Amino acid sequence: MINKKEFDLLLQEIFQIENKIEELKTLNKFEIANEFEKNLENIKFKAKQIVLDDKNEINEFDEISLEVLSELIKLTSDIDFYILKINNVIESAIDNQIDVKVLEKLKNLWESLENDIKFWNKSKHNPIEEIENSKHIGKKTLNILLFQLENQAILDLSKALNYCKPEFLINAIKEILFEGAKNQSNDELKRNLIIKREKNLSEKDLYDYKLWQEILRIKDIKSRDDHIEIIGNIQEKKEVYDDNYIDENKIQKLDVFYEESFLDTIKKFISNVNEFLSQKKMAKKWTTNQGPAFKIEYNDENIKYVKEYLDNNLVENTKKLIIATNGISKYNFNKNAKWKNLESIEFLSKKNSSAIRLSPDKTYNCIGKDVFSDCIRLKEINFGKIQMIGENAFKNCISLSNVIFPENIINVGENAFEGCKNLTKVEFLGDLKLYILDRPQNIINCFRKTNVEQITFPSIETAFNFAIVDCPTLKEILVSKFPKITLPFKICKYRLGRQEGIVSFIGEKSLNLWKKKNSTIRFFELTDEDKKKYSI
Repeated sequence: MINKKEFDLLLQEIFQIENKIEELKTLNKFEIANEFEKNLENIKFKAKQIVLDDKNEINEFDEISLEVLSELIKLTSDIDFYILKINNVIESAIDNQIDVKVLEKLKNLWESLENDIKFWNKSKHNPIEEIENSKHIGKKTLNILLFQLENQAILDLSKALNYCKPEFLINAIKEILFEGAKNQSNDELKRNLIIKREKNLSEKDLYDYKLWQEILRIKDIKSRDDHIEIIGNIQEKKEVYDDNYIDENKIQKLDVFYEESFLDTIKKFISNVNEFLSQKKMAKKWTTNQGPAFKIEYNDENIKYVKEYLDNNLVENTKKLIIATNGISKYNFNKNAKWKNLESIEFLSKKNSSAIRLSPDKTYNCIGKDVFSDCIRLKEINFGKIQMIGENAFKNCISLSNVIFPENIINVGENAFEGCKNLTKVEFLGDLKLYILDRPQNIINCFRKTNVEQITFPSIETAFNFAIVDCPTLKEILVSKFPKITLPFKICKYRLGRQEGIVSFIGEKSLNLWKKKNSTIRFFELTDEDKKKYSI
C-alpha cells in the first residue's frame, strides 16, 4: 500500500516513458518502440497489484511499488541511451575551452618581458634610466596580468614576481588607482577610498581579490568569470599583538650596551613571552567572531592557535586542522610546504566563527585550488558550511576511503579527488547546483583515477541531473530516500577535442543537460578495447 504522492510519481514516470516511445515512432524506429512498449505494458500489469492508501497515512513505498519504480527507472535509462546512440553527435551550445590563440599570445607576452629584462641587463644605466625602466617593466607586467585575468580569470603572481620586482608592479597599480580616483568626480566617497588605497598599497595587497576587481572595473575589463584565481604565495607575515608591552626603542638601545649574543637571548625571551600571551588571547577568542582562523593539534596532542597564515613548520607538523572560517585557499600557507602528518580536517559549522576571511572566492564558502593536495595521511573531512571545492583540492589524498558531502555543497571542482586511489564510497546529502559561473557541474571529472564503486544521491531527481565522468570502477548508484533502489546507468565513451574518457548517464535530465549546455562532444559505444583500457 502506498499514498497518493508516491503513486503519482509512478504515473509521472509511466507518462514520460510513453512520450519517449512516441518520439521514437516519429523517428521511424517502430521495431524498437514496440519492444519498449511491450516492456512498459508488463510493468503496468505488475503495477495493477499496488493498493492505494485513500487515507494517506502511509509514507513510503511498499515492496511491489519499489519493484515497479525500479523497473520504470531502468526502462527510462534504456530508452535514453538508445536515443543517445541514434543521435550520436551532440550539438554545441557553449564553448568553455580557452582559445589556443589566447594561450599562445600569453606565452609570447611573458617571453617578450623576459627578453626586455635580458636586454636591459646587458649594459649599465644612469639613475633616470633606471626609474624609467622600472615603470616600463611594472606596466608591462601589469598588462600581461590583466590580459590573463580577462581571458582565463587567473592571476599568476608567482610567475610575474620572477620578472618584476614587487615595488615596480605596485607603482604601476598605483597609477591605475590614481586614474580611477580622478574619474570619480561625482562620487567623493568613492574617490577618497581609492586614493586611500593607492597611498597605503603594499606587497601584501597584491594578493587581495578586491584590489584586482577594482583594477578591472577602472580599466573596464570584464573577466572571463566572476571568480579570480590567484596563483602565488604571501611572504610570512610578522604579527604584532595587542599584548606586546615591550618598547621597540628600548630593544634598539640594547645594541649599544650589550654583546650580540646577550641581545639575542633577550629578544628570544621577549618573543617567547609574546607568543605565550598571544596564544592565551587567541584561545579565549576561539569560536567567537573575533577569533583566529586555525586551531592546530599536533601528534603529541599539543594545541596551537594561528590567526590566518601557516608557515612550513606548522603545515608539516599538523595532525588535525580545525578551521573557524568558511573557506581556505592556497595562499593561506607556504606554497612549498607539505601536509606530511595531516589526518583530519574540520570546518566549524557555526556562522561567523572568525573575523578572518580565508576563502579565495568572496561569493561562496570555498576550498581553493590545490589546497590539500598530496595529503597522504588524510582520512577524515568535515566540510562544515563549505559550498564549493576547487580544482585538485584533495588530489592524491590516498588514505581517503569515503567522502560525505553535506547539504551545503553546490559544486565540486575538476579533478578535486583525482588520484585518491582508496576512495570507494561517495555520498551527497544535498542537491548539487548544476551551473556555477556558467560551468556545468555535471561534466567535472572530480573522481578521476579513484576506485569509486558506490555513489549515493539524496533523491532520484538529483541523480537524474548528474552525469558521472571517468569512474570505470563504479558499480552502483543509490538513492538515500529509497535505500532498496539501485539506479541503472549506462556507460559510453566520449570525446571532447583531444580529451576522451567515459561517462555514465542516469535518466532523461542528465542526457538533456549534456545536449543543451556542453561543448561539441561525440559519444561512442564502448568497444572491447575500450573496456580493457578503462578496466570495465
